[in-house]
Amino acid sequence: MALQSIVVDPYLVCLPQNCRTAGEVEDFIDNLISWGELLQREDVKVYFSEHCCDTLLQEEHYPYGHNLKNLMKRFELSELPVDFACSTAQWILDRTPRLEDKCCIGILDFDDASFLVEPAFLTSRLSEALSWSLKHTFSVIACHHAASQDEFMLASVGSAEPGDAEENDRDHLRFSVTVIDLDNPEVKINLPLKLPARIEHTMPVAFGRDAVTGRLGSLALWELAQSDMQARDAINSRIKELALSGAADAGAAKPFRVGSRFLDTARTNGFASRLNVVDSCARILLEIPKKPVKPFRVSEDSETQRTRSDGAKAFRTHLTSDGPGYRLMFWEMADGTIEFANVGPKRELVIQ
Repeated sequence: MALQSIVVDPYLVCLPQNCRTAGEVEDFIDNLISWGELLQREDVKVYFSEHCCDTLLQEEHYPYGHNLKNLMKRFELSELPVDFACSTAQWILDRTPRLEDKCCIGILDFDDASFLVEPAFLTSRLSEALSWSLKHTFSVIACHHAASQDEFMLASVGSAEPGDAEENDRDHLRFSVTVIDLDNPEVKINLPLKLPARIEHTMPVAFGRDAVTGRLGSLALWELAQSDMQARDAINSRIKELALSGAADAGAAKPFRVGSRFLDTARTNGFASRLNVVDSCARILLEIPKKPVKPFRVSEDSETQRTRSDGAKAFRTHLTSDGPGYRLMFWEMADGTIEFANVGPKRELVIQ
């Protein structure tokens, strides 16, 4: 199961102009970083509107230059990963294929006054010019879908306004617009309506990367995982699945990370398309293990638990009982953080 083609909301990369609190700057950077790794996955097709890009440049929302650094200085935010946030924005705006090229629609004429969208904050929170560009983007998507049935998901950011809390839970957006004309005769021929016409469209929206990963499910995410971050996504997704089933409280999960050999050893030992590893990790973090968790000893005949130089203690749990008896090895830090180390057969007696 592949991730859906994604169109990026310009609001995600739009540098806030009138920040009132440090939290607004932190949220902007956090949102960029949160989305960045997912959008740059090899199995994700990401598009950005040429019209939105041009407007961001014209209104000096990008490049950020000294504006972002001045905001950070103003609110005394010296430790935020600004360089990574800037590189993410640069990748989205400079290297992402253009939506108009994908849809083969460069020029589209629509009635701005006729445009309606739910949730309304998607366009109302933008400047007039950027709002028009996003409406144009939506109109292009609607016409392309009507002619080809291709689907896109909008990667966005929820509204910070208290009155929009319920809207942030949406998984689809709806809009309608009167399209007057467009520049591609072939697309027009394939439209079910003759232009000008009012077109309605519903498309998936994700107000955060978790909304995307949650739709796929932990097993699909695990099968697609190619990095430590993607392995974490699969484990976090499984935690939420267990919480939804009533097995545990997701908020009680221990903090965790994955070691450099975790994903590789799981793949090598045949767990690329099996839920065992992800389920065991999630259950360990929620303190509801399916199989007993035992100390990993210094040697087979020793009673001494292996301890790392930083004080972390080694543990093991079985993934399978038959055959080689595969096990999951992990470290637990002094502060309770879990580091999933590697997967291996019982005879291997190795923790990475």
